[in-house]
Amino acid sequence: MQMKNNHSIKDIGLAIEEANSINIISHKSPDGDNMGSTLGLYLSLKEKYKKKTINIIKPDDIPSKYIFIEEKKYYKESMSECDLLMVIDCADERRLLNEDNLKKAKKVINIDHHKSNKYFGDINYVLEEYSSSAEIVYDIIKELELPMNKEVATMLYIGIDTDTGRFMYSSTSDDTMQKVSKLMSYGIDINEINIKLYRSMNKNIFELYKLAINKINFYKDFAYLVLDNDDFNKTKTSRDDTDDILAFLQGLEDYDMIAIIKEVKDIYKVSLRSKYKYDVGSIGEDFDGGGHKYAAGLTYKGELDELIKKLKGYVDDAN
Repeated sequence: MQMKNNHSIKDIGLAIEEANSINIISHKSPDGDNMGSTLGLYLSLKEKYKKKTINIIKPDDIPSKYIFIEEKKYYKESMSECDLLMVIDCADERRLLNEDNLKKAKKVINIDHHKSNKYFGDINYVLEEYSSSAEIVYDIIKELELPMNKEVATMLYIGIDTDTGRFMYSSTSDDTMQKVSKLMSYGIDINEINIKLYRSMNKNIFELYKLAINKINFYKDFAYLVLDNDDFNKTKTSRDDTDDILAFLQGLEDYDMIAIIKEVKDIYKVSLRSKYKYDVGSIGEDFDGGGHKYAAGLTYKGELDELIKKLKGYVDDAN
């Protein structure tokens, strides 16, 4: 196992300067921070280094909620060999859609904010106390004096906004808000971003939402629901279309831990959230997943009843 030793932004800058070809990538099942942090850095580097070959690699299929972020079609479908691969917001190389991409790079930089990070890079810059990878990228851009403009600022804002739960999570610090204030000074359209992120539910997702509400189960201070393959097929939605349902469940009074269990063929993907009591990041790590104290995920291969029993076991231990 790699020692958890951090490098510096200066080390990152030297690696960028030395590289003629740079690829940027993040984890599969992309979210707002995945896309915002990588696209923000990509656009800034492209602006600065006109003579370098710089590509951003499509991490996976893009959830409908986030398609607007990449409407200019920046992503490359596949990755070629490069001098430098920058992996952002990815705690574990196994979370890449194609782990073999690491072998195509002479040097790998790992930039992340998850406490479960495996420090798999040649250069590692992991700040667990940060709200998001986009906030880390902000620091990198500023310290290396890379270009910042409205488009870059928009991407970083989206990353920070989504990974802080619209600035509601405890990881939101005064530094975070000061950086957001500076990003806003570039003229980003907050209203448009919020409409597209939070007020643009399509009919299919609405049908999934209605179906999910009737499947909520309660156990002590734990609320959970299971969405099976048929639920997604019937509503023509994907497993990534559950963000609004998760946010709704978090609003339930007297329920501290929330789980959405999503069947994916013969496995289950679980999104976990907590308000105060439960360290869902540690729960996720017990299943070889992970994340943060109050927001995490895991993948489970086995019987559904056993999975629910295990999750209820954490509740029993805490009550």
